[in-house]
Amino acid sequence: MYDIAEICRFHSADQVVLCPGSRCAPLTLAFSRTQGIQCYTIVDERSAAFIALGMAETSGKPVVLVCTSGTAVLNFAPAIAEAFFKKIPLLVLTADRPQRMIGQQDGQTIFQQHIFGAHVKKSYSVSGEIRTQDETDYLHRIVNEALIISQQEAKGPVHINISFEEPLYSLQPVEKPPRFITNLHEENVAEILQSWSQQYAKWLVVSGAGFHHGSNDFTGITIPVLAEALSNHKGKNIISNANEIIRFAAEEGKTKLAPEVLITFGNGVVSKGLKSFIRNVKPAVHLHISSSAEVMDTYGCLTHVCAVPENEVLNRIQELNISSEFQTVWKNFSEITQNRVDELTGSIPFSDLSAYRFTTSRIPADTLLHVGNSMAVRYLNLFSFLLPESVAVFCNRGTSGIDGSISTAVGAALVSEKPVWVFTGDLSFHYDGNALWNQYVPKNIRIIVFNNSGGGIFRLIDGPASVPEMAERFEARIQSSAQHKAKEHGMDYFSASTFEELETCWSHFVDKGTKGKILEIFTDAETNSGVFNSYLKQLSQII
Repeated sequence: MYDIAEICRFHSADQVVLCPGSRCAPLTLAFSRTQGIQCYTIVDERSAAFIALGMAETSGKPVVLVCTSGTAVLNFAPAIAEAFFKKIPLLVLTADRPQRMIGQQDGQTIFQQHIFGAHVKKSYSVSGEIRTQDETDYLHRIVNEALIISQQEAKGPVHINISFEEPLYSLQPVEKPPRFITNLHEENVAEILQSWSQQYAKWLVVSGAGFHHGSNDFTGITIPVLAEALSNHKGKNIISNANEIIRFAAEEGKTKLAPEVLITFGNGVVSKGLKSFIRNVKPAVHLHISSSAEVMDTYGCLTHVCAVPENEVLNRIQELNISSEFQTVWKNFSEITQNRVDELTGSIPFSDLSAYRFTTSRIPADTLLHVGNSMAVRYLNLFSFLLPESVAVFCNRGTSGIDGSISTAVGAALVSEKPVWVFTGDLSFHYDGNALWNQYVPKNIRIIVFNNSGGGIFRLIDGPASVPEMAERFEARIQSSAQHKAKEHGMDYFSASTFEELETCWSHFVDKGTKGKILEIFTDAETNSGVFNSYLKQLSQII
């Protein structure tokens, strides 16, 4: 618990009001024994909370409030409600019994999780039993995040409920210093970036998913910018094939590609390879930019957050005198990889891989492209270099489920005059078939169903592909067609099982017409896995 006290001090929460109790002993000892922390012991929890409120209101800094488990927690409630509506920052730390003891006639046990309801800005529940580095990192992130949130406008109380096992009094010093996450403000962003430019030469920008209206085109930037299709960033300085680069680069190459400074914004990335790579190399500095300065520690190395608009930060980076040498390294890897991908996929048998290449390369300009999860979004990322720059890409990556992709696209088509296209697998299409069960099916929608008779991704990822139950239990093979749905809902229907059939129906499918249209591309699951695995093997031999 010493690390909690150190993180509080780092965020200027150096005034602590302690309420006596046994279950909160680890917290009491940690704050009492940490230099630079001023502790006050107040017996009555109700009064203690108001005292903390008065201190925070006067100083403008968050004050820490600590109590034991049970009804002691409830006595904090009046002051916390006052702090919430008065916008006064408090960090409320309540000790708790282990969850298994609630309702088991154990003393001082009540339902403490989210006990303050809507009267706190955010509420967390964590375990005080820290055994692994991952658990330590998680606790550090939560405490940093809570303190940052308490001081964001509008300020207010944040609650962390911490369950402790016995013994409670054998607190051990931390072996390594805690990780601090700094909230940068507009007035000090330029200074911090300048100081980093004097220390580090290898900078990397990762743009996550999102439709970035009026976004930076990175024309003058001298550092590599990684952006998948869902980021909707395009241009000569954008590297869109990071997944393939990282997946097959030799260890020596990965060392050359490892950044010292990481700048991220937008939502998440699809590539597991990229996430794993950054988590392993752990840049010295990681700044995440978001409108709320959210603590988004995707890569396990977050050091700074800021709510300054991303364009402003990126423009300031472009003004720095950062060498383009690291950018050149990434671009060279990207060019080699892209050329090889283009070569290998340009002459492969009819399969999901070749069908996605065909369709992606022929999407009309100014299209809104909605992509299903699972393999659809991954194939699109692979061939995103073939998309016209005016195509905007969308995908339900908030939870990354297969449900709702057709419905989301229908909603988009209802309010846009642009053509709206959908790439989806057969399971995802049928799962969301009710999207077409209404009187509003728009004429500007074009749905491409890649029908491989089930969850084809399970043949391509480690784990499921190696078990005998894969076909029956994981792929969930179904013999189905989208034809009956097209007929039922008054849509034009096309199908293809060969390149020739695809070429024949393509122009009719693309035509505007007066109805929505469905194109179903049938592929063989075993052929798909063979083609894809052969492609990966050949790609790995060149990079």
